[in-house]
Amino acid sequence: MEPDQAISDTVNYLTQPPDQLQGDLHEVEIHKLGGQEVTGKEGVAADAKDWKIRFFDGTKNLNQATFDHEFGHIVGDATEDRQAGIAEKLRERIFGHEFDGAEAYAPEGYSDAAGRDKKPVSEYGQTNVAEDFGDFWRDYSKAQR
Repeated sequence: MEPDQAISDTVNYLTQPPDQLQGDLHEVEIHKLGGQEVTGKEGVAADAKDWKIRFFDGTKNLNQATFDHEFGHIVGDATEDRQAGIAEKLRERIFGHEFDGAEAYAPEGYSDAAGRDKKPVSEYGQTNVAEDFGDFWRDYSKAQR
């Protein structure tokens, strides 16, 4: 995919979520594998954290479904942050988001609801609550179009 097409597609994908959520994503990066800046991501299409989505293996994995899944992690993290109390916000400021693990990438209560439902969105969603929420957001976004 040409750089101009990658930019155009990314902008198109970003305009799909509700306006009030678009500001939660600060950056999108596209990385080639094997470069100095990316190691250990072989077999990984993309990831999302720190308000950023990173696509790996150039533009090979840049598509609506992967974008929506990774954007789901951004939405889950931002929603969880907005729901957090003062003690939790202080703990995250000191120890970072990783202190909360996968729970940090899903809104408060999602894990309990998913546990009661006992029906993961996908096989990949069975990995952890964050991946289940990412796949939920992907499917929800598709249904909204």
